[in-house]
Amino acid sequence: MSTGNLTPLAGGGSTGALKVAIIEPRAETLQHVLTLARQTRGLDVQVLNHAAAYFEVYSGSRGPDVLLVGLDSDPNEALSRAKRIGALAPACGLVVFGHAPTMDLLSQAMAAGARRYLPYPFDGPALLQAVNDVHEEMKPFLISARAALPAHDTPPAHGTPPETGAAAAREPKVVTVFSPKGGVGTSTIAVNLACALSALGRRVALMDGNISFGNAGVFLNLPPSKSILQLVGDPAGISEATVEEALLSHPSGLKVLLAPLEPEAGEMIHGEHLRQIIAVLRARYDYVVVDTWPSYDERVLAMLEVADKILIPTGPELPSIKNLAAFLRVARLLGYPKDKLIPVLMRANSVAPDHLHDIESFLKQPLVWRIVSDGKRVTQSVNNGEPFVLKEETAPVSQNIYALARMLDGHQEMTIVRPLRAKARPFWKRPLFGLGKAS
Repeated sequence: MSTGNLTPLAGGGSTGALKVAIIEPRAETLQHVLTLARQTRGLDVQVLNHAAAYFEVYSGSRGPDVLLVGLDSDPNEALSRAKRIGALAPACGLVVFGHAPTMDLLSQAMAAGARRYLPYPFDGPALLQAVNDVHEEMKPFLISARAALPAHDTPPAHGTPPETGAAAAREPKVVTVFSPKGGVGTSTIAVNLACALSALGRRVALMDGNISFGNAGVFLNLPPSKSILQLVGDPAGISEATVEEALLSHPSGLKVLLAPLEPEAGEMIHGEHLRQIIAVLRARYDYVVVDTWPSYDERVLAMLEVADKILIPTGPELPSIKNLAAFLRVARLLGYPKDKLIPVLMRANSVAPDHLHDIESFLKQPLVWRIVSDGKRVTQSVNNGEPFVLKEETAPVSQNIYALARMLDGHQEMTIVRPLRAKARPFWKRPLFGLGKAS
């Protein structure tokens, strides 16, 4: 039997059937499990040979209810794929199976999110029981996952699903993360977004453009053995070879260009250096994610100018909203197209609905993309040098970042769910604030 990218086989064929995705590279074992599935009513089974096949199989529909993963062939690779799919479908339960696993392997499976172990070979009733039990256990996670996602529908992008492999023809993108106010999570988004895009199978380079106080190396636990500083001098001397030499490799597959270790060294870097470096990276990678700092310095403006998309994290507090409104005015003056700018509301779950409406009315646009508050997890992530999107893929804050990554990668569109409602006294007109108008 062929084990191509996907092999759709239905069990009961009912529209109410539980969706089961299988990762099992051994053809004989896969054939046995699929035969059981055919004979078991209430199961709808798909085979996933890699995480990227998820988009081909489940485009336009909800993801699997349960992921069934065989551990006998290459358990590390199988669990790695399971974690990637779990990041895309946070309410999907994980069932692992195999011959006599060791305690160490079971511990790894539990760390990947496994909720049941099935000794192989198993029969149809045992399979159905495990799938049903895990599906019931995951129902509360489905509710919380929906609450954590941004305030938009997530229909599939139109057109052909993303290709995989070196031959895939992709239009490279530069995503610059900028906030006109510090302390709102710019570096947190930049680092975790880059890791999320890499987890989707893309070639990603992260450039720490906060050239005096960059901390990407801390977020990723990378030694500062190289930096952007070795590329300065004559901008014409910046080449593919010299830029590649300056990059550090992260275990996730991400390539990273660090900021100089000494803050004063940042003065040696100019806007033209940054333009040239980003141009070289764009030619070599699917995505270039650029971190910045809150300033209208010519170097920051250079990184904004060359970006295809600008993510603008903002807190819900008055100073952050005022600075965001001011930057949106600057962006209009600079001639940036509206779809280049993507405001992102941080700590969104701490904002009361009325206050959120006031903010959106003041900005004259909805804050479609939102990231929940999870200070403890984010702090631990930074202190440990382990991006939370890789360490805890199913956490709500991680799912928000993955939603952004999928949108940027073309897997979902920004569709507003609720219209703005009228309100008698917006918050910027109250005497306490006195903001004036945003436009």
